Amino acid sequence: MIRQLDYYEDKAKIIQTAYESGEIWIYDPLLTGLRIAGYPNIDYRFPDDVYVFYSNPDRFHTTIIFVDNWLGDDSVRAFETRIDLVEIDGIWWVEWAGARWKCHTNRTIDQYEGWVTSLCP
Repeated sequence: MIRQLDYYEDKAKIIQTAYESGEIWIYDPLLTGLRIAGYPNIDYRFPDDVYVFYSNPDRFHTTIIFVDNWLGDDSVRAFETRIDLVEIDGIWWVEWAGARWKCHTNRTIDQYEGWVTSLCP
């Protein structure tokens, strides 16, 4: 289970503005996913792991998962963002996005083992 992120609804405006400005990243699903997920971040870091899954046979839908493992946070061990994109007329648009966290289990009870959709305590 992944918690849907409401703030991704505004990302369509970012893609529209990029289109009007002639940005080329909107034509590449990985570059679009990176931008929508906020990379490079304020620390100029990129994700530790990136997974890209294309639907077959059309390749007009893709799911990209970004994982950050070294956050420097005492409660969050890892953060995962999933973005589903759809290609329309060559431009990759956000269809859905969500996130989940992995908590430091040595601080919490067993219910926080593995990935969770609520913020870590």
